[in-house]
Amino acid sequence: MVKKKSIFSILCAIAIALVCWSFTVMAGFGSLIWIAFSTYCVLSCMQGSFPKIHFYLIALALGWVWAYSYLYVMQWMMGSLDMPYSLAMFVDVLIVTFIIIMVHMLPLAKTPLNIAMMPLCYTPVMAMFGTMGQNLSLVAIIIAEVVGIVVACLSPIFFKISFRPGMEERVEVES
Repeated sequence: MVKKKSIFSILCAIAIALVCWSFTVMAGFGSLIWIAFSTYCVLSCMQGSFPKIHFYLIALALGWVWAYSYLYVMQWMMGSLDMPYSLAMFVDVLIVTFIIIMVHMLPLAKTPLNIAMMPLCYTPVMAMFGTMGQNLSLVAIIIAEVVGIVVACLSPIFFKISFRPGMEERVEVES
């Protein structure tokens, strides 16, 4: 079993290492490795798979709506209401997060974008806050997120390669 888990681990490690290497050799992507990693980690924890990739991409797009909501509400409060940054940040996060959670729990509750998909929707929010709202290259950021999704979706394939068919054991962290 240790050998099979080792094979699974090395396949996942090779995939993400190739992503990191490719980002370092492509102009404009070196500083975006963390975005690919965060998306990869979130979706790996959600046990992402290729058959659901269209839902992940929709969640990513919805996440950008949420990210810009945070940005514009805070800018509006600071500009129109002359609110100081720290208070605007508090009120912004309070209001927008409440709305996001309610939207995922109520109107989207019986859809694939329910509350379980919300962690993936927050990867664009992480990117927005991490870049301080500066669009370094929105296209490059989205590419980094999509790459993270694709690599995370490879994990079940690597699992099948590493473990015998019919073996239903999951790789879980022991407490």
